[in-house]
Amino acid sequence: MSAEDWSKASLVALDWEMTGCDPEVNFPVAVGVTMRVEGKISKHLVKFPVPCFPAHDFKEFKDQPGWEERCVREFWSTLSPELLDQLRHPDSLPEWPKDATPEQWEAAVLKMKQALQAFMQWVRHHIESMPEEPILLTDNGVYDWPIANYYIHRYRFPETKDSKEARPLSYSLKWGYMSTYDVGDMLRPFDKKAVKEIIAEDTSVKHNHVPDEDAAMIVRKFEIATELTAAMKPFEAQIFESRKRKLE
Repeated sequence: MSAEDWSKASLVALDWEMTGCDPEVNFPVAVGVTMRVEGKISKHLVKFPVPCFPAHDFKEFKDQPGWEERCVREFWSTLSPELLDQLRHPDSLPEWPKDATPEQWEAAVLKMKQALQAFMQWVRHHIESMPEEPILLTDNGVYDWPIANYYIHRYRFPETKDSKEARPLSYSLKWGYMSTYDVGDMLRPFDKKAVKEIIAEDTSVKHNHVPDEDAAMIVRKFEIATELTAAMKPFEAQIFESRKRKLE
């Protein structure tokens, strides 16, 4: 792609906040999607009704089903009450009742699954409605899109209400499998300090663990990476010539 093509490409960035690193036993708390279509940015935050989520903080939140102790200790307990309020779904209980029945647990998990399915179909609809094949973005190639695909396959979420197919979210009926770019890998060749300074200049984006804001940061990092790559283009001939001389 040329620099102009990169700047006009449709983009979809995904960012999850989870109760742990294993989607088989842990739950999605919230997911953010940021899309760039025809140059316009849109951000979307979806919260899920996980069975339990503390009312104020995580200091006394222990031994709760679906929560990974390490994740609670190292991540969730460090977040401010204001941020937790932003991520908490109103239907999540402050803690899971000790006398709850298995049927109550199954009902709570089913409610979360239904919200997940609605989200997957919503994202797929937007992708299929784009004017061109979008580029899928992440800042963790083994996490965000694989989690979405895991849930689709685990729960057999159909593509639409009238379909029985459960294809990955990274698969389009229009374009087949779409390219996924890790913005961290794209920025790796460039000076870290310089990249941080460029990011800091744009106060409209921030990484604050609110997923739609984090997804917007992923889009911005993609833009920076493609701008820096385009700036290197005039020097390609010199670089290749230099390497050629070294090999002679």
